[in-house]
Amino acid sequence: MEREDRANASRAAVEADLESCRAELLDALRWREAEALVAEVARLKGETYCAYCGERFPLDAPDATTQIGAHIGTCPKHPMRAVEAERDALKAELREAIKSGAWLQGELTEAKGQLVVLKYDNTPKKEEP
Repeated sequence: MEREDRANASRAAVEADLESCRAELLDALRWREAEALVAEVARLKGETYCAYCGERFPLDAPDATTQIGAHIGTCPKHPMRAVEAERDALKAELREAIKSGAWLQGELTEAKGQLVVLKYDNTPKKEEP
């Protein structure tokens, strides 16, 4: 019985040590994770990013605003690229219409439809008695 008691006590001590080690390991992992998160927050505070493509820019650079502004003007995912593409397509279409004269033809056709032709009758009117 005494031998069993010592074995149980020994087992309990080992389990307590194991639990203590698990707790320390968990604390260490939490600490490491917390340190990593603090480092990530510090990194993020020192930079900004493009909301459309995710490119990052340091805020402490002397020309940070110039870099960001230049990027906005060239970012392929920025919505303004679609607007600029549509504008360029319309410009090209207009240039082609002007070169071919099609725009003038359309204007003339529309003007003809709006003309009102008045007929003047120069013959003397008969007066009724």
